[in-house]
Amino acid sequence: MALQKRAEQQYNQAQAEVLKWQEIVKLALDKGDKSLAQEANIKKKHHINTANIIKNQLEKLNIQVDKLKEKLPILERKINEKSIGSIDTIYPSAFERMEAKS
Repeated sequence: MALQKRAEQQYNQAQAEVLKWQEIVKLALDKGDKSLAQEANIKKKHHINTANIIKNQLEKLNIQVDKLKEKLPILERKINEKSIGSIDTIYPSAFERMEAKS
């Protein structure tokens, strides 16, 4: 889940970079500086690619986390069953203690 949160933050940062470079492209074109606009567009495309890679990783992480969340109640139940079982073996029941006394 920590990886999921980190990936979400990285994705949001990459998206913010895309918007920033898009704005720079627009400003450069408004000023008539095609060279700067092309350079900014290259950087924008780089951040789009980065965001897409992170998005794919995030989608895979989301699937894994969902599967783990589905399995968690089963695991908790098994742990509880084992705990109860081990308590029964450590502390004999009242009936067994009465039998031992007679």
